[in-house]
Amino acid sequence: LLPIISQVVLQSCNQFLQNTSILSTNTHNTHIQQWCPIILDWFCKSVGMSIAWKIQTIISAFTSALAGGLIMSRALLQIRSKGQKNHEDTNIDEILSYTLGGAGFYFQYTQSFDTPFPLNIILWPVELAEYYIRWSITNN
Repeated sequence: LLPIISQVVLQSCNQFLQNTSILSTNTHNTHIQQWCPIILDWFCKSVGMSIAWKIQTIISAFTSALAGGLIMSRALLQIRSKGQKNHEDTNIDEILSYTLGGAGFYFQYTQSFDTPFPLNIILWPVELAEYYIRWSITNN
């Protein structure tokens, strides 16, 4: 996904900057000319990387919200029925799981997929590990 996004951004940038004085061949400063494609390529890769990270964040948030909603709805069903009902006998747990999952995804969306205030202080080592894992996966 990352190479595709960065190539699209690079093609758009090349098409937009084709007629500027920095990239044109009539510029007298050849030192700038030789570094422009490299800098532009790095810039487009970083933009593509941030777009891919944002897409993956949304996918992960949606998946975890649905899984958490299902876990919570089945636990509530067990608590409410005092262990008498099996979750396979009824559809109420699936209906409730989509509702809870939607609420969980909406909460994550309103928080910009970031940890809210009191938890961000406690969980900063976990966030640091997450950023390290992102960079190590991206560099491979």
